Amino acid sequence: MGFGGTVNLVVGLLFLIGAVALMSGPYHGFMAAARPLPGEVLDSPGPIHVLAWPVVGVSVFMGVALGAAVTLIPLRWGVGRCGEWSSRVSRDAEPSERSAPLRKASRRG
Repeated sequence: MGFGGTVNLVVGLLFLIGAVALMSGPYHGFMAAARPLPGEVLDSPGPIHVLAWPVVGVSVFMGVALGAAVTLIPLRWGVGRCGEWSSRVSRDAEPSERSAPLRKASRRG
């Protein structure tokens, strides 16, 4: 495995740590702060669990937002770079050759 593979593994691990922390951290903190009354069991449905649902919703939203961000941001960078390449090729080519890269790309499928 080369340098790129190592970087890919490290970035993937950081993403997993971030996703787990964002999705489970708020709920864990909420449940750790909720002190049960004497004789109360936290597994039983009660007011603590009713209050925990918004925390769970926010946690899931943050995890999904992180997943969307780490997917969409690199895709947008790639599309931007592709647009720069396309405009550079079009600017340097003769008028009849300007659509040649697009025709080649569409043939590839």
